[in-house]
Amino acid sequence: MHIPKVKSLKDLLLWLPRFVYNLGFKAHAFLVTALAVLPIVLTTVEKVHTPEGEVVKLVESGYLTTGNFEGNEDSLRIAKNTEVRLLARQAGAFWAETMDGSHRGFLKAKSIGEQADSLNLPRREKFSCYMVSEKKFQSLIEGKTLQDIQKEYLNAEYIKTKKNKIIAEFGFKVFVGKDATGEFKRPIVTYDKNGDFVSYELTFWHLARSKMIAPEVVDLMAPVASICEFPIKSPFESVWMEKMWIYLPGFALLGLFAILLVLRIPLIWAPNPLVAFVMGWLALLPPFVWLTSVKTYGLAGWIIVPYLIVVLLNLLLLWVSYSGLRCPKCKHLNVHEFIAKRNGRTYWKSKTSTEEVDRGPRQKESWGSWQHSKRWLGDESSSFSTFNRYNDLKDPSKWEDISFREHTWYQVVTLRDKVTHRHIQEVISSYKCPHCGHGKDEIEETTIESKSELSKNTYTKTYYYSEKVASDKRVFDHECKVR
Repeated sequence: MHIPKVKSLKDLLLWLPRFVYNLGFKAHAFLVTALAVLPIVLTTVEKVHTPEGEVVKLVESGYLTTGNFEGNEDSLRIAKNTEVRLLARQAGAFWAETMDGSHRGFLKAKSIGEQADSLNLPRREKFSCYMVSEKKFQSLIEGKTLQDIQKEYLNAEYIKTKKNKIIAEFGFKVFVGKDATGEFKRPIVTYDKNGDFVSYELTFWHLARSKMIAPEVVDLMAPVASICEFPIKSPFESVWMEKMWIYLPGFALLGLFAILLVLRIPLIWAPNPLVAFVMGWLALLPPFVWLTSVKTYGLAGWIIVPYLIVVLLNLLLLWVSYSGLRCPKCKHLNVHEFIAKRNGRTYWKSKTSTEEVDRGPRQKESWGSWQHSKRWLGDESSSFSTFNRYNDLKDPSKWEDISFREHTWYQVVTLRDKVTHRHIQEVISSYKCPHCGHGKDEIEETTIESKSELSKNTYTKTYYYSEKVASDKRVFDHECKVR
């Protein structure tokens, strides 16, 4: 392992990336896998639970929001000095329910008063949800009671009781297929007074919707992309954790595959072209599927751009660090060791080029009429243009008004061929795998001597020239064509 030296401020700033790059493919495989698996573990180990909460009396009357059905907020007015159970804090409000559990929703902090500061309540993740296809949602919701669903999957975010039925709104993201793709919707489930399932309907989702490929993909990604209500470490708790959760899990399969390459078994039977093909797809497809999944949380669209940069950078580093690293015979991940250098065959190689002998006078020389335009000042070699071509350069100071004429002429040029002969010596460097002895050679060409000869015969070509000449004699858009 090569440790970078620090000789300047630039070396200091680039020390960490250089150190990581120099670790080698084996270390990269384990490092990438560890970083990709970490957010996966943190988002899957937490179990579903309902907090016991704390009972308080309202210091002033307030409204308990009990649902957001068809875009209309339902609420229950609770009088001053009425006891309620506060379950958790969420986004400046309290997740709460009535003492008999018949209504649940959100209560503004002003109804709690100063006693809110002394309450020991967990913080509920506002992005909590469970991704599931419509088919799987039907199988898990039908025949299960309200208590069963809250114990196994997700607590009801809103509850309200009307007559002999209980209406609950859950944080499920139910994927509804539509043509080749589909969208996510939110379920409203109706139970009887005993909490037994009656029916459900799917309605809007209050966050930005996201298209997915297939229901099977949704159910496959659900354990990782779903967020618990009370996670050990929320992916949205800090900037670094959020970025790790957004970008890294998509590369987990690639990291695991790379570790299998390091261990050789079972990939010892796979030929190198097949391994390279699989690695390429693992570097592209899983990140794309993961990005599609996390976009369901309403994350800003700009994250797609850095994600594509990360994917392309990963492909480049993968090609640089892995290409040619695996022995084609024993499949060990070791660079072949240098054995010896020897001289190979010698031979002559010839290359023909053209040399100008004479240039005749200009013929049919003409000047066009004066034209007026604008020219961008950012590049002295740029063509004449307009503002429409450079939409991002609206500053008038970046342009100049210019007058020019088109100048054209023909010219006959006399040429002859020049042949260069090089005496080539091949230098062969031999390498051998330290495990199985498989060898490979790298051939480098060196020039022993070189000589040139000019043809005695000449020939002519007619060239057509055009250029744009400004009023101050500057020349732009020079062009030369063989006629």
